[in-house]
Amino acid sequence: INNAMAPRALLLACCLAFAAARKPAQCKMHEDYPPTAKTLPSGENKTVEWFVLDLDAPAQERWTGLVKPRTEGIQNLVDVVVDVLKDILGAKKVESMLTILDFTVGSNMKAWPNDYAEEVAGIARATGIHKSELFLLQMAYEVWGLCTSMVRTTRR
Repeated sequence: INNAMAPRALLLACCLAFAAARKPAQCKMHEDYPPTAKTLPSGENKTVEWFVLDLDAPAQERWTGLVKPRTEGIQNLVDVVVDVLKDILGAKKVESMLTILDFTVGSNMKAWPNDYAEEVAGIARATGIHKSELFLLQMAYEVWGLCTSMVRTTRR
């Protein structure tokens, strides 16, 4: 594998490791969404907040107001994904993968639709979380959730 392909090969290995480590599942969306109960059995409020996202705003600024106050929670989620990967693949491989992604994430994100890549860059800027970690979080969502949020566009 040449240097240009190494990050993609590593990412594919991670995705395959995720898939092998979990039982087959289906997307969990069903007619009972959104749930009607407002509290968890622990008594904690589980009401989901509603937000208005201005899709006319520049892509790099679109999510700032939503993600900036939630930086700690987003970072905690990234840490969970990294820890699970370390358990599956080993800490040394994951650290190497993150180092490679730090240098190649820009070229990997060029394959995404323009607005999407710019939104991730804006989230990284607003939260201080590395784009490589957000990229990894997106890939984990794709594999674990079995529901896609990626859209591919073509030029006409």
